Amino acid sequence: MLETLSFTERDEFQRRNIAENIIKLLKPEADISPLVIDGAWGTGKSEFSIKLKNLIIEQETESKVVYVDAFKGDHAESPLLLITSAIASILPEEEKQNFIKRSLPAIRFGLKTVLKAGAGWFLRQEASEVAEEFQDAMKKASNAAIDGTIENILEDHMESEKNINSLKSCIEDISNKQKIVIIIDELDRCKPSFSTNIIETIKHIFDINNVFFILVTNTEQLKASINHIYGYSINSQKYLDKFIKYTITLPDTCLINGHNVCKTSVIYWDHLVGETTLLNKINSLVGSFICNLIQRTNLSLRETQTFSRNLNIFRLLNDNECKSNDPFINMIVVVAVFIHCFGDKEKLKQEITAESISYLADLLNIKEIPYSYERRSQIPEISIIFFGIIKDSITLNERFAPKSDEELKKFTNVYTDYEHLKFWSTTPRELMIKYINQMSFIQ
Repeated sequence: MLETLSFTERDEFQRRNIAENIIKLLKPEADISPLVIDGAWGTGKSEFSIKLKNLIIEQETESKVVYVDAFKGDHAESPLLLITSAIASILPEEEKQNFIKRSLPAIRFGLKTVLKAGAGWFLRQEASEVAEEFQDAMKKASNAAIDGTIENILEDHMESEKNINSLKSCIEDISNKQKIVIIIDELDRCKPSFSTNIIETIKHIFDINNVFFILVTNTEQLKASINHIYGYSINSQKYLDKFIKYTITLPDTCLINGHNVCKTSVIYWDHLVGETTLLNKINSLVGSFICNLIQRTNLSLRETQTFSRNLNIFRLLNDNECKSNDPFINMIVVVAVFIHCFGDKEKLKQEITAESISYLADLLNIKEIPYSYERRSQIPEISIIFFGIIKDSITLNERFAPKSDEELKKFTNVYTDYEHLKFWSTTPRELMIKYINQMSFIQ
């Protein structure tokens, strides 16, 4: 189960050291809360966060640690409810009851403004997602909150500061005895209003000694949420700096054998091949080609997983095609599946044009065809496949057209030697389109 993942079980991206350094900084004197773990979508942030949570629990048995999926809670529109429920869920029974009792006045005002929209969601949640006692308390309070008059809301608003101070005092009573670490994940998937409200709520209400917040998000998306709420005249980075004290970006590379830098996505591909028997054959034939494609196109971990899944699907659907041991054919398969996953299939299936040649080159991150190579071993295999796909129309695009007939002849000789097969009844481009169609169940 994902919830029990640990660095001991798996640490192929060598991120345990990052987690251990974070734990070292979870001290009041470091003053780093809220801390952001930043990373693009699909870079393994959630898995890292769960491993971090379990490592804190392992190393600091007295600390209270909770992982919160903010995306699952944004329908309730109440960050205060999300966070207080998370804290309640990690408390012993007796402390939990007292905490809930003292928390309710502080969140009641906020609930009144959102309960009509959020009560249905909140009251449907299972006990595993929200502290069960909060459900019971809120069910009793919901009708009164919804039916409250404007006068009652105003009165509650005047009382809100007192109630919030009471909540903070309650949390301080807990944090004085033990560290509280709250890891909030998936902020970048929440509605802009909710993700922004979370960081503001943490700043204004939960800035409490020995309570540490770790926010897991794509910072660029979070800044976009801020601009969505407050307008693009706001400097979102400066606004974010008011609330975030420290940011750690998960690296997309790690060291192999202590000195060779490798993309985490390439390492992940090797891991996926080890788990999937059907990928073993194509990896044995063109594994270096696949790794080069993953690296040059900068696939994320999630995109690499999508790519491997679709290669696996192709092999399941096309027994005859997968019997070929020819590397050239298998490279075309890989490119076709890549296009199916990440490209505009219809654009590349239409009559070839200068624009479509440039589009394919950009998709595969090909800057040039190395006509003036010094050694054949220096020519990337993807350039040879690309040349094979566009060679019959190569003069349409000045960017990739040879400067002379001699250059064209020289590179064509390389391509012919590489191809091995003679395409009497088809071309590499036609074969690519055939494979793309097969992925869409088009015969």
